[in-house]
Amino acid sequence: MPANGYHRVFNDSGNVDASPHSSAAVRALYRFNNQLLAPIIALTSAEQSDTTFPAPMCQGLFPRFIPQLVDNADAWRARGGIKAAQVTAAVNSCEGGCVHLIIANGGQIFIRSLIHDWQSRTRALLKLLEEAVSGASWAEKMELEGTELVWSTADKDGFRQNGGDGAGWVLDKRVTDPLGQFLIPDFSFQGWPEAGIASYKEFRRDARETDEAWPWSKKHDKVFWRGDPNVGAPPRLDLMRQVREKGADAWSDVKRTSFWETGPDIAPTITPAEHCQHRYLFHSEGNAYSGRSKFLLNCISTVITHNMTWTQHFHPAMITAEGDPDRNVILSSNGDGLFGDLAALMKKLKAEESQPLRFGISTAQQVALNAQRTLGQRYLTPAATACYFRAALLSYASVLDRASWPGGQGPQLKRGGGVKPGAGAGDNRGAVKLKAMHLEGDIELGTWELLGGPEWNWPPPN
Repeated sequence: MPANGYHRVFNDSGNVDASPHSSAAVRALYRFNNQLLAPIIALTSAEQSDTTFPAPMCQGLFPRFIPQLVDNADAWRARGGIKAAQVTAAVNSCEGGCVHLIIANGGQIFIRSLIHDWQSRTRALLKLLEEAVSGASWAEKMELEGTELVWSTADKDGFRQNGGDGAGWVLDKRVTDPLGQFLIPDFSFQGWPEAGIASYKEFRRDARETDEAWPWSKKHDKVFWRGDPNVGAPPRLDLMRQVREKGADAWSDVKRTSFWETGPDIAPTITPAEHCQHRYLFHSEGNAYSGRSKFLLNCISTVITHNMTWTQHFHPAMITAEGDPDRNVILSSNGDGLFGDLAALMKKLKAEESQPLRFGISTAQQVALNAQRTLGQRYLTPAATACYFRAALLSYASVLDRASWPGGQGPQLKRGGGVKPGAGAGDNRGAVKLKAMHLEGDIELGTWELLGGPEWNWPPPN
């Protein structure tokens, strides 16, 4: 295995490295753009929920996640690794919800400092982290021993003036950003209750039930979008311009919604699973990335999007190339990040519904089925998220310049986060008075949760 810890999915003879115990064992090969590729096979229901796959199996099941991690690690190695001072600078410049933590003692997660954002993002990401780390093998946990990191839950630009030189983790980054910064999975892979999504796993169940109740022949045939166009995102403004043109009502159902406002020009919100009632769905970036894409791509619906300015960890699995047998998204672009001619595209797609091109399946339906197989049943599963998060943590840990930490042994726990005997049980409402309990240092995740998930050591002590 190469020194970077990742093996190639295809070896030099063109054979595929895949576990024979998985449904991902390759059944056929095809060539696209002169590359030998394996078709992306859906995981079984049990595999989709398994968050404990070892690293070699994760690499075989989700190879499209790996290049970004190798590139990031290589970029840091070329710079001499991640220094303690860069992690500290990232902590001190963090914006939005911020979590500064250390993994130690065989896979335990300790919070060094934390400030919440205005939603449940920090808690959701900690749940995803806990699931990824708890599913690691003992050998992987030893590789993660003494790993210190910080992440921001901001929609974009989570660290002021790039504090830490990209050492802090973010939800998304510009596709033009330099290599090195690691991406955390979006918090809504756990849940997003503020948007009416109790949990990602429940959403996936609801989406499956909706698709079963709304087969392709019954789905609404106008392209559908609900959202806020007033966030200043050029693609959304372009979308609204095109759907206001004469004749657009024949092919589009696009309306403004809001979580906070009501009025005659504001349509009711609908649940993510209800989007699966529609054949065609627009996806547009908003303030930065748009968190809805993972939900749309879980539907057996055709997602139409533009060239992205922002990338998330799973975007390498979105395939837009025409002619690729695994194409799972339709790209409509005018080349500058806006949508292309949507009226012409929808006319073409809708015409094919009455005259399918091959095997009785239209291009749109084939893309929708591909998205279900390659994304909904593979790259957007809980198994995939856990595999990616573990692989990203291992890649990050491998490039920490541990000699740059005080003592030269890498990050060390700061003791003092335990509850002292007789420290007090709180006031008459059961609220714990942390100062009265004299808690300090790194607090173990489970203890932090028992205390109600408070903000901790923020702002960080100098």
